[in-house]
Amino acid sequence: MIIINSFCMNYLVLLLAANICLLACNNNEQPADTSSTTTDTPAAKTYESPAPVLLCFGKISNKDTVQLRLSVSDSTASGSLLYKLHEKDSNKGKLQGVLRGDTLIGNYTFQSEGTESVREVAFLLKDSMAIEGLGKIEERNGQMVFTNRSALNFGKGIVLKKIPCGDIAE
Repeated sequence: MIIINSFCMNYLVLLLAANICLLACNNNEQPADTSSTTTDTPAAKTYESPAPVLLCFGKISNKDTVQLRLSVSDSTASGSLLYKLHEKDSNKGKLQGVLRGDTLIGNYTFQSEGTESVREVAFLLKDSMAIEGLGKIEERNGQMVFTNRSALNFGKGIVLKKIPCGDIAE
């Protein structure tokens, strides 16, 4: 019986030593493999900025037309905006803005009646729509800006639907 127990103990010690040796070998190889594949894979290039996304929205109803064309990259957006509202002066211009979540806040620089003006605009980009935000405005430094951006109302603004960008003239 003492011979059997001694044999079993030697066998267990040998198995334990083999497992420790295998684990030590695997740990030394794994970090080297991980570091070499990380630098060679395209996924490691996370600092490159994605290509701009082109989004277009529009509304044509009765005698009114509103069109918004945006190029969005990261959190910035630029593009054009056109308002042709019945019995009001039409205006067309450039939009430069910042996206915060699904809300675009930007400066709309446009021509109306031969005069260049700048006013702040807001759009909620949601469910293939761009919903214009409305709020109290005031003049600051020669442009119209919202008095309180957190109080913007997107429930009463013009609702633009996503359209093919080919339908909007640049």
